[in-house]
Amino acid sequence: MKILILADEIFAMRERAMLSRLELGLADEGIRVIHALPESASHREPAGVFSRSVAYETSKIGPLRRMLARRLAATIRDPEAEEDDQPVSIIHVFGGSVWDLGLDLATELDSELVLELWRPALRERAEALAAARREKPWPVFAVPDPMIERQISDKGSRLTVRTTPWGVHMEDQAHRLLPPDRVPAAVIIGGGHDRAACTAALQGLAQVIPHHREFMIFIDSRVIRRGDLWPIAKRLGLLPSITLIEDIEDRRDLLTQADLLILPEARGENHSIVLEAMAAPMALIAAADPSVGTLIDGRTAMLIPKPDPGLWTTAIRSLLSDPDRTNALALSARDYIRQERSAFRHIKSVLDLYQWMTSSASIPIREQSGTASPI
Repeated sequence: MKILILADEIFAMRERAMLSRLELGLADEGIRVIHALPESASHREPAGVFSRSVAYETSKIGPLRRMLARRLAATIRDPEAEEDDQPVSIIHVFGGSVWDLGLDLATELDSELVLELWRPALRERAEALAAARREKPWPVFAVPDPMIERQISDKGSRLTVRTTPWGVHMEDQAHRLLPPDRVPAAVIIGGGHDRAACTAALQGLAQVIPHHREFMIFIDSRVIRRGDLWPIAKRLGLLPSITLIEDIEDRRDLLTQADLLILPEARGENHSIVLEAMAAPMALIAAADPSVGTLIDGRTAMLIPKPDPGLWTTAIRSLLSDPDRTNALALSARDYIRQERSAFRHIKSVLDLYQWMTSSASIPIREQSGTASPI
């Protein structure tokens, strides 16, 4: 079987580690993988992982996009670049901005199509896209969290959905958090879209710092820039404690050496970096998010039910002042990852999906009614 994984720029930058694990796992199972990256991100491709990689251009203009899809299809079929003439069986698209390109490309290559629906906010667009289809390919929507599949089903959706939970690798040994010989550190990640939520977390931190002057705070620079939070951090007196991290994807190994991971926004988005933090382990403090099933209060994270600075202060202070409690929470999250979110389980669920889609015994997708159950 030959698979094309098509990623847009957001996924190419933010989820390189997850895509690399998936592609390597598929290759280990004898599946040939072609990886398509936007030209703007093709220089970031990790070497030695993919069977083959190609760069692509895209456009929002329908006729031009279809022409670019034909050009990409010709590149993929190029007999001088390919070791065999085996057709692409499935195109798996990561990133909503290239769903339309994926459809055009699947039509050109006569391939089955999987669209990764990684956040519930994409559901309406998925419904519109699926309803507009009058001919193959009929898209199957893969979701990285069973909670998203459940929410889609509860809304009476007719999308064909399969749950393929993202997973991560885990080191054999877990380090202890908040050791007495090391300065405590926290990392804040997110998109900076919810300025009020991010501000509440910063205000909570500002109440903690006077009692923990040595506390270091590392922040994803996107959060600060997009949320315009630098003036707020300055007014709160946080600047001496803050270090900004550019391109957090390239700093995961360093990031997971910190003690706390702070997630101030609840936008229903799944990020594999959160799973890696749990596996490290780190102790998570997160805004309660009903669309992210991995955030379980008291088991994998300490959840903040609303963007209240006082709640953030209490949660952060309680973990910093009680290393045993912090380590117990982190180890509980790590155990959850071992049981539920291993890289092996992710790869197996994707393989099951591909085999179901290419099986002659499977029910034609267009004839199904309601949301399909996870494999």
